[in-house]
Amino acid sequence: MEPTAEIPLPPAAKKSLRRRTAVRSGFLLIEVLVAGAILGIVLIVLSVAVARCVHGLSVAENYRTASQVLDERLAFFDQGNEVRQGVWDGTVERDGRQFAWKHELTPTDDPRFFKERIEVSWKQADGIREETREAYRWKSE
Repeated sequence: MEPTAEIPLPPAAKKSLRRRTAVRSGFLLIEVLVAGAILGIVLIVLSVAVARCVHGLSVAENYRTASQVLDERLAFFDQGNEVRQGVWDGTVERDGRQFAWKHELTPTDDPRFFKERIEVSWKQADGIREETREAYRWKSE
């Protein structure tokens, strides 16, 4: 194999080559603008995702609290209170939020049983939410 010799360039070509190399050593304005636009889009998508996660956490926490209120209302007659037909309602404040509840006992075909329905509702940023439980309660004689 023979050593390769460099091909001599005319002085004008050398000057042109240096100029092109100097121009490409930085970023063009359009490249910077495109990179900024992509970064902006990514930041918007991330902020929307974080906002949805925070909202989902708030909804889950409110459902947990509503479930606790439902459990408390279910235990009302287990604490020695008379089981009788009627409708009771009220509100409970938990962690600065209002939860409205409605507790209803209606008779069934069997006089020993009542149909029990408990509803808990609260205001969420996207509207009114509600959690309901239905059961049958035995009337002790």
